[in-house]
Amino acid sequence: MFSDLSYLGFTPNKSKNIKLPKIPKKSIGDFVRGYFDGDGCVYFRKHKVKDRKNKKWIFATRFTAGSHNFLFSLHKLLSTYIKGGFITAKNRGWELVFSHSDSLALCKLMYNNGFQDLYLKRKYKIFNRAIYTLYGEKMRS
Repeated sequence: MFSDLSYLGFTPNKSKNIKLPKIPKKSIGDFVRGYFDGDGCVYFRKHKVKDRKNKKWIFATRFTAGSHNFLFSLHKLLSTYIKGGFITAKNRGWELVFSHSDSLALCKLMYNNGFQDLYLKRKYKIFNRAIYTLYGEKMRS
């Protein structure tokens, strides 16, 4: 059975060896949103920062993967739309992290392309709350 599955393209330890597929330009936002919904998170909260009197809003997005090469390729693909970001090691894998302004650009890429309700509502709501709080704007529902 293993050899039959291997013939069809299945591989062992896929999460550590996965490669970014070729994605048509018109589908990049949809692909990124789908991957984000499965292996990403968005964070928006106020935190006390060490050398400041008042709390500061922290707005960040993260993608998680077992494969450094996959995240490196995703970061390179996103560099056309987003200027920053960095990859960091985690306990059992890697994270691609985007901070404040990069998270806004990522949000626009993922949600401003006629997706017609194909997204996780809870993650979308966090983006919407962040954009409204920071910029006074609402995304379309």
